[in-house]
Amino acid sequence: MTQYFKDTLITGAWASAACYNKCVRTSTAEEAQNFCKDNPLKIKYCPPDDELTMCQVQCFSRRELRSLEIDLHGMQQLQQYGINIEQVAKDSYRHYILHKDKFVSPVESLRNDVMGMDRVINGALSGIALPTCMSPDIKMGDYRNPTGLMNKYHQQFPFTCGEWSSDTYDFMEAMGLHREGPSFLSGQLWAELQHIAPNVSFRDTY
Repeated sequence: MTQYFKDTLITGAWASAACYNKCVRTSTAEEAQNFCKDNPLKIKYCPPDDELTMCQVQCFSRRELRSLEIDLHGMQQLQQYGINIEQVAKDSYRHYILHKDKFVSPVESLRNDVMGMDRVINGALSGIALPTCMSPDIKMGDYRNPTGLMNKYHQQFPFTCGEWSSDTYDFMEAMGLHREGPSFLSGQLWAELQHIAPNVSFRDTY
């Protein structure tokens, strides 16, 4: 139980810092396998029961106009909190699938789930659940070594989630980047989105 709530606190801190898990379904199992094979940082995950899906965890930095994806905050210190980096993408993906493709906070998910609480007590359920975006439009790539002019600016932040962008609002809200959030209302976030994602049609759902 203690580990579970420790997990949820870390998950909340990550979400507040715009850290997330993004997943995409490929056209071939070979593409997913090759993606996860090249995984020195252990930030990628390919579900064994879905050979076409591949996921990756990272954070979104807004320190400059050329916003970009960066390593998960505190990645090197996770072991002292009983977490390993390999489980972050795995558990976030499982949590996302368990709740029917909607982001639900780990604490909220237990409110009406007696069996879930039992799994927590027995150590079978993790509290790691980064906001997850699943979309066919997601661009996966090495954010540490981007290639091409456009990649240097927009990187691969997922600006549209779910079919027809149906999950975009929930995903952005989980990180405090939704349209009612202070960053958006100040005009700062909207300006950045216009700059780094000019060709993404998220305006009606976001």
